[in-house]
Amino acid sequence: MHISQFNYSIYLQYFICPSCGKLYFVQADDDETLSLLNDVKRMFVKLCILRRNGKEKNTPRSLNDKYKNANAKLSSLRKNLVENCQNHHFE
Repeated sequence: MHISQFNYSIYLQYFICPSCGKLYFVQADDDETLSLLNDVKRMFVKLCILRRNGKEKNTPRSLNDKYKNANAKLSSLRKNLVENCQNHHFE
């Protein structure tokens, strides 16, 4: 599902309960969260490569902290988007 209002888009992932027919939002993204998601993916891959090459002890703490903070921010922003979308009626 895609919501567009005032040049602002929100991309929703949802499922419809087969029993009651209620719409449940699983995840929501906008341009900010999609950009942040790309950053988180890049940091994750970089950390995995360092750890895979046996450099886990030499992994920069700043990179690990930056990844954790960005991932937490992404989760928070997505949660807020889902909560805001649940207050609206969609057809």
